[in-house]
Amino acid sequence: MSLLEGMEATVEAPAAQPEPAAQAEEICWPVSGLVTEEYSMTALVYNQTMGDWRVHEGIDIQAGEGTPVLSAWAGTVAAVYQDDLKGCTVVVEHPDGYRTLYANLAESVMVGAGERIAAGTQLGYVGTSALGESAEGPHLHLEVYHNGALIDPVDFLP
Repeated sequence: MSLLEGMEATVEAPAAQPEPAAQAEEICWPVSGLVTEEYSMTALVYNQTMGDWRVHEGIDIQAGEGTPVLSAWAGTVAAVYQDDLKGCTVVVEHPDGYRTLYANLAESVMVGAGERIAAGTQLGYVGTSALGESAEGPHLHLEVYHNGALIDPVDFLP
Protein backbone atom coordinates (compact mmCIF):
# COMPACT_ATOMS: atom_id res chain seq x y z
CA MET A 1 0.00 0.00 0.00
CA SER A 2 1.45 3.38 -1.00
CA LEU A 3 1.58 6.37 1.33
CA LEU A 4 -0.74 8.37 -0.97
CA GLU A 5 -3.35 5.66 -1.37
CA GLY A 6 -6.65 6.66 0.20
CA MET A 7 -5.68 10.35 0.57
CA GLU A 8 -7.61 13.05 -1.27
CA ALA A 9 -5.81 16.00 -2.75
CA THR A 10 -7.35 19.46 -2.53
CA VAL A 11 -6.38 21.95 -5.19
CA GLU A 12 -7.71 25.49 -5.29
CA ALA A 13 -8.32 27.08 -8.66
CA PRO A 14 -6.71 30.49 -9.21
CA ALA A 15 -9.03 33.50 -8.91
CA ALA A 16 -10.50 34.31 -12.30
CA GLN A 17 -11.53 37.63 -13.81
CA PRO A 18 -15.30 38.15 -13.67
CA GLU A 19 -16.95 37.05 -16.89
CA PRO A 20 -20.28 38.22 -18.24
CA ALA A 21 -23.02 35.63 -17.81
CA ALA A 22 -23.94 35.98 -21.49
CA GLN A 23 -22.30 33.89 -24.17
CA ALA A 24 -19.46 35.53 -26.12
CA GLU A 25 -21.58 35.75 -29.28
CA GLU A 26 -23.93 38.12 -27.43
CA ILE A 27 -21.08 40.57 -26.86
CA CYS A 28 -19.43 42.40 -29.76
CA TRP A 29 -16.64 44.90 -30.30
CA PRO A 30 -18.16 48.39 -30.58
CA VAL A 31 -15.89 49.31 -33.53
CA SER A 32 -13.28 47.46 -35.57
CA GLY A 33 -9.80 48.84 -35.33
CA LEU A 34 -6.40 48.71 -33.74
CA VAL A 35 -6.19 49.21 -29.97
CA THR A 36 -3.81 52.17 -29.84
CA GLU A 37 -3.85 52.70 -26.07
CA GLU A 38 -4.32 49.83 -23.64
CA TYR A 39 -6.02 49.76 -20.25
CA SER A 40 -3.45 50.65 -17.60
CA MET A 41 -4.38 51.18 -13.96
CA THR A 42 -1.08 50.02 -12.43
CA ALA A 43 1.46 51.65 -14.75
CA LEU A 44 1.39 55.26 -15.89
CA VAL A 45 1.20 55.96 -19.62
CA TYR A 46 2.18 59.18 -21.36
CA ASN A 47 -0.75 61.31 -22.55
CA GLN A 48 0.36 63.30 -25.61
CA THR A 49 -2.50 65.78 -25.33
CA MET A 50 -2.03 66.65 -21.66
CA GLY A 51 1.77 66.23 -21.73
CA ASP A 52 1.85 64.13 -18.57
CA TRP A 53 1.87 60.59 -17.21
CA ARG A 54 -1.40 59.07 -15.96
CA VAL A 55 -3.43 55.89 -15.70
CA HIS A 56 -5.66 54.96 -18.65
CA GLU A 57 -9.07 53.76 -17.50
CA GLY A 58 -10.07 52.06 -20.74
CA ILE A 59 -8.84 51.26 -24.22
CA ASP A 60 -8.65 53.47 -27.28
CA ILE A 61 -9.70 51.82 -30.53
CA GLN A 62 -8.54 53.64 -33.65
CA ALA A 63 -11.33 54.21 -36.17
CA GLY A 64 -12.10 56.81 -38.78
CA GLU A 65 -14.18 59.81 -37.83
CA GLY A 66 -17.83 58.98 -38.52
CA THR A 67 -17.41 55.21 -37.99
CA PRO A 68 -20.58 53.80 -36.35
CA VAL A 69 -20.15 52.90 -32.66
CA LEU A 70 -22.21 49.90 -31.49
CA SER A 71 -23.28 48.80 -28.04
CA ALA A 72 -21.06 45.89 -26.98
CA TRP A 73 -23.92 44.14 -25.16
CA ALA A 74 -27.65 44.48 -24.58
CA GLY A 75 -28.72 46.78 -21.77
CA THR A 76 -30.23 50.13 -20.86
CA VAL A 77 -28.73 53.50 -21.71
CA ALA A 78 -27.96 55.00 -18.30
CA ALA A 79 -26.62 58.39 -19.43
CA VAL A 80 -25.70 60.54 -22.39
CA TYR A 81 -23.58 63.58 -21.55
CA GLN A 82 -20.69 65.85 -22.47
CA ASP A 83 -17.61 65.20 -20.29
CA ASP A 84 -15.00 67.97 -20.01
CA LEU A 85 -12.10 65.64 -20.92
CA LYS A 86 -13.71 62.53 -22.47
CA GLY A 87 -16.07 64.42 -24.77
CA CYS A 88 -19.46 63.16 -25.87
CA THR A 89 -20.16 60.07 -23.73
CA VAL A 90 -22.76 57.28 -23.60
CA VAL A 91 -23.03 54.90 -20.62
CA VAL A 92 -24.90 51.58 -20.90
CA GLU A 93 -25.92 49.38 -17.93
CA HIS A 94 -25.83 45.63 -18.62
CA PRO A 95 -26.86 42.47 -16.71
CA ASP A 96 -24.81 41.08 -13.84
CA GLY A 97 -23.38 44.42 -12.69
CA TYR A 98 -21.60 45.39 -15.93
CA ARG A 99 -21.48 48.91 -17.34
CA THR A 100 -19.79 50.17 -20.52
CA LEU A 101 -18.75 53.75 -21.25
CA TYR A 102 -18.22 54.97 -24.82
CA ALA A 103 -16.41 58.32 -25.14
CA ASN A 104 -14.96 60.64 -27.78
CA LEU A 105 -18.15 60.30 -29.80
CA ALA A 106 -19.38 62.76 -32.41
CA GLU A 107 -22.12 65.04 -31.08
CA SER A 108 -24.89 63.22 -33.02
CA VAL A 109 -25.75 60.47 -30.51
CA MET A 110 -28.55 58.11 -31.60
CA VAL A 111 -29.81 56.90 -28.20
CA GLY A 112 -31.24 58.49 -25.08
CA ALA A 113 -31.15 57.78 -21.36
CA GLY A 114 -33.59 55.06 -20.31
CA GLU A 115 -33.68 53.40 -23.74
CA ARG A 116 -33.39 49.56 -23.79
CA ILE A 117 -31.01 48.43 -26.52
CA ALA A 118 -29.74 45.18 -28.03
CA ALA A 119 -26.11 44.22 -28.56
CA GLY A 120 -24.96 45.86 -31.77
CA THR A 121 -27.35 48.83 -31.52
CA GLN A 122 -25.73 51.94 -32.98
CA LEU A 123 -25.04 54.49 -30.25
CA GLY A 124 -23.42 57.16 -32.38
CA TYR A 125 -20.25 57.79 -34.37
CA VAL A 126 -16.53 58.00 -33.65
CA GLY A 127 -15.61 61.62 -33.20
CA THR A 128 -12.92 63.93 -31.88
CA SER A 129 -14.79 65.44 -28.94
CA ALA A 130 -12.41 64.27 -26.17
CA LEU A 131 -10.30 67.29 -25.24
CA GLY A 132 -8.14 65.06 -23.00
CA GLU A 133 -7.16 62.81 -25.93
CA SER A 134 -7.32 65.18 -28.92
CA ALA A 135 -3.70 64.50 -30.01
CA GLU A 136 -4.60 60.84 -30.63
CA GLY A 137 -6.97 61.63 -33.51
CA PRO A 138 -10.33 59.94 -34.07
CA HIS A 139 -10.86 56.86 -31.89
CA LEU A 140 -13.35 55.30 -29.50
CA HIS A 141 -12.44 55.41 -25.82
CA LEU A 142 -14.10 52.41 -24.13
CA GLU A 143 -14.30 51.71 -20.39
CA VAL A 144 -15.87 48.65 -18.73
CA TYR A 145 -16.96 48.39 -15.10
CA HIS A 146 -18.04 45.33 -13.11
CA ASN A 147 -19.92 46.02 -9.88
CA GLY A 148 -18.55 49.57 -9.95
CA ALA A 149 -14.88 48.60 -10.42
CA LEU A 150 -12.96 49.25 -13.63
CA ILE A 151 -11.84 46.15 -15.52
CA ASP A 152 -9.79 45.73 -18.69
CA PRO A 153 -12.22 45.97 -21.64
CA VAL A 154 -10.16 43.37 -23.55
CA ASP A 155 -11.08 40.82 -20.84
CA PHE A 156 -14.78 41.66 -21.36
CA LEU A 157 -14.86 41.64 -25.17
CA PRO A 158 -14.86 38.41 -27.22
